[in-house]
Amino acid sequence: DTQQQSELMDEKKDDQKNIIVNYFGFKQPDEFIILKKGEAENLMAELEMKLEKIPEFVAGNKMFISPRIYKLWSTKLPKADNRKQDFYFPFPLEKTDTSIFKMPDGYKIDALPQPRNLQCGYASYTTRYWHDAAQNAIYSSAKLVLTNHKISVARYAEVKKFFDEVLMDDSQRIVIKKE
Repeated sequence: DTQQQSELMDEKKDDQKNIIVNYFGFKQPDEFIILKKGEAENLMAELEMKLEKIPEFVAGNKMFISPRIYKLWSTKLPKADNRKQDFYFPFPLEKTDTSIFKMPDGYKIDALPQPRNLQCGYASYTTRYWHDAAQNAIYSSAKLVLTNHKISVARYAEVKKFFDEVLMDDSQRIVIKKE
């Protein structure tokens, strides 16, 4: 929310880093900048980070990389069986992430995740991935939108299935290999 973003921008650099890692769940950045966008009620914080070590694991000549530095969604929703009450998210939300991975010299793409476009009555999720040969960089873009925080009992199973698919999509990996 706007208040939270404003408070983050006013913190000392070390405290900002602690919040970025421990509260928001980003990986530990080597460098970061928080940019202020907009004014007053439309104030937004934009976070730019640089990370030197990003592969989740290396196997032989291949590196396996999570497509995003930040998880757009990490919560497994409760079971839908025999649900008798509406479900409430804390608030509607819109999250976006664009991660740019500059490949080391001598590496090329082995596999990119498949793009996704998921929709349900209350939410949407889209991803796409591409390679910029001139920069030797892989781009990963994702957007998650929840339009209503109150989910009726009748629609809960649909929304749970949607968020389960978002969680599954996050398990895809970018694979690069040494030439």
